[in-house]
Amino acid sequence: MVKRLFALCFFMFFFINSILCMTQNAIDDTNWVSGPSPNWYVNWDKALAQAQKSKKPIFVLNTGSDWCVWCKKLHSEVLSKAEFQKFATRKCVLVYLDSPNSSPMPKEQREHNKLLTQTLPMGKGVPHVLIVSSQGKKLGEIGGGGLTCEDFLKQLQGILKTKGEKIKDKKVQTLFTDGYAALQKKIIEIQKSLPKANKEDFKAVVTGLTVLDTKERYQATEKTYKKLKFQLPDKKVTVPFGKTVIFRVEYDFPKGYEARIWMRDNWPPGEIQKSFYFGSNPSELYRNKGTAYGFLCLLERGEACTLKTVAIRTSSEPELVDGPKEWEISRTDVNITFLKDIQEKNTDGKKNKKK
Repeated sequence: MVKRLFALCFFMFFFINSILCMTQNAIDDTNWVSGPSPNWYVNWDKALAQAQKSKKPIFVLNTGSDWCVWCKKLHSEVLSKAEFQKFATRKCVLVYLDSPNSSPMPKEQREHNKLLTQTLPMGKGVPHVLIVSSQGKKLGEIGGGGLTCEDFLKQLQGILKTKGEKIKDKKVQTLFTDGYAALQKKIIEIQKSLPKANKEDFKAVVTGLTVLDTKERYQATEKTYKKLKFQLPDKKVTVPFGKTVIFRVEYDFPKGYEARIWMRDNWPPGEIQKSFYFGSNPSELYRNKGTAYGFLCLLERGEACTLKTVAIRTSSEPELVDGPKEWEISRTDVNITFLKDIQEKNTDGKKNKKK
């Protein structure tokens, strides 16, 4: 009896250990276990080698799998679909750069993903897709998680037909020619040479706002935003459901530092924080002085409400040693009423649809 029990324990130990080893190899070798499917690479150097061998472009996804509503939407409505998997795996080498909040991830993998999303011209927060050639040419981008699988594939097909432009950034070229380790070393050297900065050195303020159809926002570029007419932020604005508020932000950051800009809703004291109801992703890394564009929109599960104040929050790259990873640097008074697309009774007792 004792011998049988010992044999059973030994078998269970061997079986569990084998599973753990297989899982660890999957993490360290090619695929991160929380990726959309086994077809995704999480190691940049291996993905690049495969792209150069197969002469396929690289499809890089920046995502927050366990906290980003739009990332989950993109996964369920596009990435998990058979038509996407069939087309994308045949035409591209897929790279999955996840930044989960609570899901476990090895420290080295987290640093790897962060450095790549900071270096590559990703833009527009998460979820965001960048398509590049194995020689370092940018072919195109697809932002947001509100597209259908059909619309997403149409955009991807169009991007794959372009010749692309060489990415001139030296850090990016290091990544393509010498690999991830060389880029990591280069970044450390740059960071050591930067002058000291603090939170007060980062300035950004909302100078205007406009309303854009949410679907149009997914295709919008900086050129698109420059053609839009912005009004002063203190003007009263009513936003029908399905529309997005675009904020124009003027920023000025210390030389050598880069920063992301978040648009966040702020509610009066005593009111329930409703940021959960809004889609507001961090924008791309900005540097020096210029204009950025943030956004705020009501999600499907949101409720009609009026926003009185919007805040700009940011974080620097590299992170300030004596400061938090993210801080609020300015607030702007606004009067924005978001309407929910629901049937409500008017004062006469009749039903009417909010427009």
